[in-house]
Amino acid sequence: MQMQSPPLHPGSLMIITGWRGIGKTSLCRVAADLARDAGWTVRGVCSPTRFENGRKQGKDALDLSTQQQRPLAAYAPPPADPEWILDPEALAWGDAAFRSAVPADLLVVDELGPYELEHGQGWLSALRALDSAQYRLALAVVRPELIPIARQRWPHGEIITLWSAAQAPGLAAAWLAAAA
Repeated sequence: MQMQSPPLHPGSLMIITGWRGIGKTSLCRVAADLARDAGWTVRGVCSPTRFENGRKQGKDALDLSTQQQRPLAAYAPPPADPEWILDPEALAWGDAAFRSAVPADLLVVDELGPYELEHGQGWLSALRALDSAQYRLALAVVRPELIPIARQRWPHGEIITLWSAAQAPGLAAAWLAAAA
């Protein structure tokens, strides 16, 4: 007998965390695909890692409502600091996508980092969209070290720690079913 998730309330927020490379972006993309297939309006931005010849080269910004994609950041391998060099124009482009992201059935914010949560820069429109709760379900990716800040800002958000990319399809399907 399969257990069903309890129904979610409008404005439900899942704060997704986990180690780098575990599949947080993949989870967001699976959820977006399933939501679109169910007829939901899907808005927000995913930040897939870009690889060339099997090596990490950067991150892109993918607008989930238009499917337009732009290079967002170049990767600078350790010991470089910072690890990611952000493109200010692409950052502004992603922020503009969040300004019109709500209302939506599914809002995806991948990801909120130190820029947004500690320095008041970057995708500030994503923070406002999440604060508005004008969505059926929102997925916000937050680094593990920033979870205390996210928990303080969104005490109603459910913290989901992703341990394996294999969890993505089941989690996404359960959330969408509970929010239907």
